[in-house]
Amino acid sequence: MPVNTAIGMNEAVINGDRDLLQEMRMVPHAHRVLGMENDVPTSAKVLGMATIGGTKTTACGDTIGALGLGRAAGIVLVDWEQVSFRYLDSEKSLVDAMLQRAETSDV
Repeated sequence: MPVNTAIGMNEAVINGDRDLLQEMRMVPHAHRVLGMENDVPTSAKVLGMATIGGTKTTACGDTIGALGLGRAAGIVLVDWEQVSFRYLDSEKSLVDAMLQRAETSDV
Protein backbone atom coordinates (compact mmCIF):
# COMPACT_ATOMS: atom_id res chain seq x y z
CA MET A 1 0.00 0.00 0.00
CA PRO A 2 1.54 3.36 -1.00
CA VAL A 3 2.14 5.97 1.68
CA ASN A 4 0.89 9.49 1.05
CA THR A 5 3.67 12.06 1.30
CA ALA A 6 2.51 15.62 1.84
CA ILE A 7 3.95 19.09 2.26
CA GLY A 8 1.85 21.56 4.16
CA MET A 9 2.24 24.63 6.25
CA ASN A 10 1.29 25.33 9.80
CA GLU A 11 3.15 27.43 12.31
CA ALA A 12 6.36 25.36 11.97
CA VAL A 13 7.67 26.99 8.78
CA ILE A 14 11.32 27.76 7.99
CA ASN A 15 11.44 31.53 8.52
CA GLY A 16 7.98 32.28 9.79
CA ASP A 17 7.19 33.90 6.42
CA ARG A 18 4.61 31.31 5.30
CA ASP A 19 6.37 30.83 1.95
CA LEU A 20 5.28 27.46 0.53
CA LEU A 21 7.63 27.85 -2.44
CA GLN A 22 10.58 28.08 -0.05
CA GLU A 23 9.32 25.04 1.85
CA MET A 24 9.06 23.09 -1.43
CA ARG A 25 12.60 24.13 -2.47
CA MET A 26 13.92 22.75 0.81
CA VAL A 27 12.63 19.20 0.18
CA PRO A 28 15.34 18.02 -2.27
CA HIS A 29 18.04 19.53 -0.05
CA ALA A 30 16.68 17.77 3.03
CA HIS A 31 16.80 14.41 1.21
CA ARG A 32 20.37 14.64 -0.07
CA VAL A 33 22.90 12.12 1.14
CA LEU A 34 26.68 12.02 0.89
CA GLY A 35 28.12 10.98 -2.46
CA MET A 36 27.56 11.69 -6.10
CA GLU A 37 24.36 9.68 -6.56
CA ASN A 38 21.34 11.30 -4.95
CA ASP A 39 17.86 9.90 -5.09
CA VAL A 40 16.00 13.10 -4.24
CA PRO A 41 12.37 13.88 -5.07
CA THR A 42 11.92 15.54 -8.46
CA SER A 43 10.28 18.95 -8.78
CA ALA A 44 7.15 17.26 -10.13
CA LYS A 45 7.04 14.94 -7.10
CA VAL A 46 7.51 17.88 -4.73
CA LEU A 47 4.70 19.81 -6.44
CA GLY A 48 2.49 16.73 -6.10
CA MET A 49 3.33 16.51 -2.39
CA ALA A 50 2.24 20.13 -1.92
CA THR A 51 -0.97 19.83 -3.93
CA ILE A 52 -2.59 16.42 -4.21
CA GLY A 53 -0.57 14.95 -1.32
CA GLY A 54 -1.47 17.82 0.96
CA THR A 55 -5.17 17.60 0.24
CA LYS A 56 -5.23 13.85 0.89
CA THR A 57 -4.53 14.69 4.53
CA THR A 58 -7.82 16.61 4.76
CA ALA A 59 -11.44 15.56 4.82
CA CYS A 60 -12.02 17.24 1.43
CA GLY A 61 -9.12 15.55 -0.40
CA ASP A 62 -11.47 14.06 -2.99
CA THR A 63 -12.75 17.45 -4.12
CA ILE A 64 -9.68 19.74 -4.02
CA GLY A 65 -5.97 19.60 -4.86
CA ALA A 66 -6.18 18.76 -8.56
CA LEU A 67 -8.07 19.92 -11.60
CA GLY A 68 -10.71 17.43 -12.66
CA LEU A 69 -14.37 16.68 -13.15
CA GLY A 70 -16.31 17.25 -9.95
CA ARG A 71 -13.44 18.99 -8.19
CA ALA A 72 -13.39 22.57 -6.97
CA ALA A 73 -11.06 24.67 -9.12
CA GLY A 74 -8.09 25.92 -7.17
CA ILE A 75 -5.65 27.66 -9.45
CA VAL A 76 -2.50 29.64 -8.67
CA LEU A 77 -1.20 32.02 -11.31
CA VAL A 78 2.54 32.70 -11.48
CA ASP A 79 4.10 35.66 -13.30
CA TRP A 80 6.15 33.74 -15.85
CA GLU A 81 8.01 36.86 -17.04
CA GLN A 82 9.43 37.24 -13.52
CA VAL A 83 10.31 33.54 -13.17
CA SER A 84 12.07 33.43 -16.53
CA PHE A 85 13.65 36.91 -16.26
CA ARG A 86 17.10 37.36 -17.76
CA TYR A 87 17.52 33.85 -19.12
CA LEU A 88 15.85 30.48 -18.85
CA ASP A 89 17.12 27.53 -20.86
CA SER A 90 14.41 26.33 -23.25
CA GLU A 91 15.07 22.73 -22.16
CA LYS A 92 14.33 23.52 -18.51
CA SER A 93 11.00 22.02 -17.46
CA LEU A 94 8.31 24.48 -16.40
CA VAL A 95 7.90 22.77 -13.03
CA ASP A 96 11.67 22.82 -12.35
CA ALA A 97 11.86 26.51 -13.26
CA MET A 98 8.88 27.42 -11.11
CA LEU A 99 10.09 25.56 -8.02
CA GLN A 100 13.68 26.75 -8.35
CA ARG A 101 13.06 30.38 -9.25
CA ALA A 102 9.56 31.56 -8.32
CA GLU A 103 9.04 33.75 -5.28
CA THR A 104 5.88 34.64 -3.39
CA SER A 105 5.88 38.04 -5.10
CA ASP A 106 5.53 36.22 -8.47
CA VAL A 107 2.22 34.63 -7.42
